[in-house]
Amino acid sequence: MILQLLRILFVLLLSTPLFAEQPPHVTLHHTWKLHPAPDTAPHYFVKIGAYLNLSHAREKVLSTEFPTFILRMQDYYSVLTRPIGDFETARERLKAIRQQYRDAYIVTLYQRSAIAKPPSPSTILLDRGITAFNQHHYEEALAIFDRILIESPENVTARLYYAKTLYQLKFYDEAKKAFERIRTASLSGDVAAEVKRYLARISHKRHRHRVSGWIALGTGYDNNINLTTDKNTTRYGPYLLLNNTRKTKSHFATAEFSLTHQYKAEHFTLINRLYNYNELMHTAKGNDLNFLDLSSTLVKRYQQISWVVPAGGNILMMEGKTISYNLYTSPTLLYQANAHTELRTRLLFNDNHTEYAKKRDYYLLGGGAGIRYHVAHITADLSAALQRYDAKERGRYDVNKDLDRYRLYLQYRLAKTVHIRATGGYDREHYRDLDPVMGYRREDAKHYYLLSATKELTKQSALTASWHYTNNHSNINTFSYIRQNYNIACKYRF
Repeated sequence: MILQLLRILFVLLLSTPLFAEQPPHVTLHHTWKLHPAPDTAPHYFVKIGAYLNLSHAREKVLSTEFPTFILRMQDYYSVLTRPIGDFETARERLKAIRQQYRDAYIVTLYQRSAIAKPPSPSTILLDRGITAFNQHHYEEALAIFDRILIESPENVTARLYYAKTLYQLKFYDEAKKAFERIRTASLSGDVAAEVKRYLARISHKRHRHRVSGWIALGTGYDNNINLTTDKNTTRYGPYLLLNNTRKTKSHFATAEFSLTHQYKAEHFTLINRLYNYNELMHTAKGNDLNFLDLSSTLVKRYQQISWVVPAGGNILMMEGKTISYNLYTSPTLLYQANAHTELRTRLLFNDNHTEYAKKRDYYLLGGGAGIRYHVAHITADLSAALQRYDAKERGRYDVNKDLDRYRLYLQYRLAKTVHIRATGGYDREHYRDLDPVMGYRREDAKHYYLLSATKELTKQSALTASWHYTNNHSNINTFSYIRQNYNIACKYRF
C-alpha cells in the first residue's frame, strides 16, 4: 500500500508544469534529462498529455496535426512536441496549441551529450508507420509511408515498407511497380533477397488457379408461397376470385451448392461459378423448386478502376418441369474512390424464355448506380436501378412494364464470429398496357426487408438465421399480397 502511494506521488511530481521543482537525477529518456550538464543548452517542449499506456499515447500522436513524439517516463508516457530552441518561441507555440489542448504546458529538458539529436519528424513518422504495419493496420501504415515519400522520395526503408503494405492490401499491380523501383537502388543482400521473394509471390498470386465452394442445408417456412392476397376472396373486375389460404402456407427443406473456379492472370481475373438452389418436401404440394445458374465473370483492373463483365444463364424448374430460362449479362464499372468508398455503375440485359405460359417471353434492359462504404466493422451499400421489360410478342399486357428499384444494405460485425445483416428495398412497377378487365394500367409498389444473423462455428462452417418480409400493394387488389419467409441453414465452406 505504501509503495503504491509513493508511486502515485512520484507521477504527480513528474506531471508538475515547467516552473515546478523537479526531483534530482530523474532520467526521462536516453537522449534527454532534467538536469543541465556542462556545455549543454536547454530545449523547450510543449507537453500535451500523459498516458498510462503506450497505445493511448500512440493514438494521441496520430491524431495531432503537428510533429510529436512519445517520451517514456517511469510509470507513464508523455506526448511532447519537437524541441524548440528558445523560450519565447515555445511560449508562442504553447499559445497556439492551447486552443486545442487546454492542459498543455512547457517543459525544459537537456540533451545528454552535444552529439545526441532529437529524432527528426520523418524518423518519428517512419517508426509510426512500421509499428502500424507490424500491428496489421495496413491502411494507416500506407497513409504514413505515402506521406514520408512525398517529402523524402529517396527514403529506401519507407519505400520498401510502402511496397510491402501494398502487397498486404492485395494491390498487386501497384506493389510490383513499387518493388521494381526499389530494385534499381543499391540494396544490401538481405533487402535485395526480400524484394526478390515478394516479386516471386506477386507473380505466383497473379498467375494461379483457385477452386472454392460451399454447401448449405436448412429448413424454411413461407406463409404465402403463391403470392396471393390474405383474404379468402378478392374481386377482379366483374369476377369474384376464391383463395384457399391453407395452400399458400408451406414448410420446406433447402439445399444450396456453389462451386467457384478463379484464374488470376497478370492483366485480368476470370471467375467461373456454378450455383444451385433447391426447395424440397413442401407441405403445400406442387411447389418443390430447383434453380441452377452458371456464369463466367471477367475482371480487369486498372489502378483505381475495375471492369467487371459477368455473363451467364440460369434455369428455373418446379416439380421437375421447366418454368423459365434466362441468358444475361451485366457489365459493371467500379471506381475505388479511397480505402473505404467504392462507386459503381452497371448495365443489365436479360433474355427470358418462359415455358409454363405462352407469349410471356421478354427482354429486360436496365441500368443502375451504387455506392459502397466499408470501415472497421461496418459495411453499407446504397443502390438505385431502372429496368424496362418488353414482351417478345403482343397480347401480354401483364409483361410490359418499367421498374424503379432502390436498395439499402447494412452489415455489422458484432464480433469476430458474428455478422448481422439488414436489407431494405423499394420497387415500383409501372405497367405500360391497359388491364383489359379493369380498364386502366396496373401499378405496384413493393417494399421489403431482410434481416439475418450469422454465427461462424468454425473456420469452415457457419449457421445463419433469416427473416424476409415483403408487402406488395397494387391498385388492382387481386395482385396485392403480404409475404413472410423464415429460414435457418448451416453452411460448410471448402
